[in-house]
Formats: sequence, structure tokens, C-alpha cells
Amino acid sequence: MNKKLIYIFAVLVVGLFVVSACQQEVGRKINREIDIDYEEVEEVNEQVVLNRSDYTGGDVRNITYYLNITNNPPIHNSGYVRLFRVDGRQIGGLNPIPFPSNTRVILRAISTGNWTFSNWTGDLTGNNANITIVMNRNKNIIANFRRR
Repeated sequence: MNKKLIYIFAVLVVGLFVVSACQQEVGRKINREIDIDYEEVEEVNEQVVLNRSDYTGGDVRNITYYLNITNNPPIHNSGYVRLFRVDGRQIGGLNPIPFPSNTRVILRAISTGNWTFSNWTGDLTGNNANITIVMNRNKNIIANFRRR
């Protein structure tokens, strides 16, 4: 009878050990899944900060909008666009260029060689090679050039 009790006790101890080990492994898996979800939330939050178009803390000066300029045709010797501040200083940078909300930017399309500026398309329309825009949202603008 004592051997049976010892055997049952041993089986119960081993069973409890196995259950405990399984619970720990399940807990680790759940924690890893929670960590992955938390990282995904952080990525989404970073994208929202980069692409936000709402007021931040009630202060619109904290909003950044991006200007992306491309040439059509994308031939390096057809022409290019220079950006200027309203005070006349040239703005440099790589696409997309960040600007604080409500910044006024002067776009100047400059044709080269046998090319001439045709018009703006995308988030800007018109055929004036010098034009001022206000950065009140993200903008994609295309400067179109044609052969003379």
C-alpha cells in the first residue's frame, strides 16, 4: 500500500512539474506576442507622427508637412526645380522636404538645354514657372518640361 501511495505521489509531483513548465512556456509565448504587438503599435505611432495632419496640442506650428517634387520627364538635363523662402533664401534638401505648417514656399521651374517648362501637375496646377505655395498638407508636385 505504501508503494502505491508513493507511486501516486510521484506521478502527481511529476504532473504538477509538467503543468508548471507548460504554464511558464505559455506565459513566455504570450509575453512575446504582447511585445510584438507593442512594437507594431510603436511603428504605427511613428508613422502617425510623421504623417499627421491634425493639430498637435492645439499648436499648428508643431505640424510638419512634406513636399515631394519630381520632374517629368525624369531626364536630368530637361530641367529642375529650385525652392526658395519668401525672404529669397534658397531651400535645399532631399525629397520629401519637411516644412512647418503654413510655411510659404516659392517654386521656380528652371528648364535647360532644348527643354522648356510646360506646367505643374499633381497637387499644383498652372503654367507659371514661378509660383508660391503654402504648406498646409503633404504635397506631391510634378514639374513638366517639354522639348522646344
